[in-house]
Amino acid sequence: MALDDLLSKLEGRASDTPDTPCNPSEVSAKPLQDKACTLDTPDTSRSVSAEDWALFNAWLFHFADRNDLPLTFAPAVDHAAALAYYPEAVAAEPIPERPQRKATKAEADEITALVMAIYGNDTDDDRAEALAAALADPDGALRCYRAIAEERGIALVKTDADRRTCAQCRSLRGRVCAIAKPGGLVSANPGYRPVPDTLQRCAGYLPNTTDHDQRPGSERWPGL
Repeated sequence: MALDDLLSKLEGRASDTPDTPCNPSEVSAKPLQDKACTLDTPDTSRSVSAEDWALFNAWLFHFADRNDLPLTFAPAVDHAAALAYYPEAVAAEPIPERPQRKATKAEADEITALVMAIYGNDTDDDRAEALAAALADPDGALRCYRAIAEERGIALVKTDADRRTCAQCRSLRGRVCAIAKPGGLVSANPGYRPVPDTLQRCAGYLPNTTDHDQRPGSERWPGL
């Protein structure tokens, strides 16, 4: 089961859960035996030749009276089968699969903690299935499960894995912390030179491009 399916299942169980970026209120999928669910729409400008109209997991439906609807199916379906689920659609085109990156150790640890907390009342099999789907899509899983955790007031225990070094921060200019000032986010004298490779939590942290988690320190570690 894909991440989108699990989130839809989770949302259906918790009717008091507000809409999150994972399940926008304006998009809904029909309950299907083959598990169709909504997903983010990637670039579909690539032309698809006739021989490509075979089996695809993801399809983009076009309608005359509403916005396009991206859906994913498991198992994969062909063009005719996809349209059979939404006969009111005027057209449907396959969405090319996007390669998924592997979660870093820190991301895997956070995803595991989030899944264990959010699916705490589910069975071991459900948690294992949710974790496997989340690790296969770390970016989507972190975005969605962080939002769900925040809405439900779930606070994870901080571990060393969530810390970052000054070398990963855009505020480090050469060896100098550019935002250091007395009483500031980095409360130190101007010209402060931190140890660049020491792991820490800092309210002034601004992730550079090497960090997959692009949240600033004030959002990542509230209360510092």
